[in-house]
Amino acid sequence: MSFSNISAGKGRSAIASAAYRSGEKLFDDKEGRHYFYARSIMPESFILTPKNSPEWASDREQLWNEVEKKDRKSNSRYAKEFNVALPVELSESEQKELLTKYVQENFVDQGMVADRHRMYEEFVAFETMIAHHDLAAAKQRMAHSLAVMNVVDAALADAGIKLG
Repeated sequence: MSFSNISAGKGRSAIASAAYRSGEKLFDDKEGRHYFYARSIMPESFILTPKNSPEWASDREQLWNEVEKKDRKSNSRYAKEFNVALPVELSESEQKELLTKYVQENFVDQGMVADRHRMYEEFVAFETMIAHHDLAAAKQRMAHSLAVMNVVDAALADAGIKLG
């Protein structure tokens, strides 16, 4: 398993990263352009959201545009990405179930949004972009979680929904 940041400081875009990983054509509101990366094999992609998340959090283009819109500093970390290779002894459905359960329990149930992709059939590799940032440092994790959760909290408030 490996982790990396998707951050403005390294010149990366959450929209471009999501477009590359999902194989979808996504529009970047900030740059006013589409990102699309042709693939010979379309990845299996889906988004897991916490309970009571607004509908738009399940829309890849809107989700990552909102994350970038709310976090515009030059050193902003938009997402934490992790890659994992699963045992080939597990069936495809067992691999999917194992990873989905892990992501749900460790990220989504903690209030984060996960954009999950099965990337390479021949390597049984998965990549997940988490709309949450530094998993190693609790103080940074809280600060960055709040930056992303403020987007969700504001949408919930607009809809008249109060958490807690």
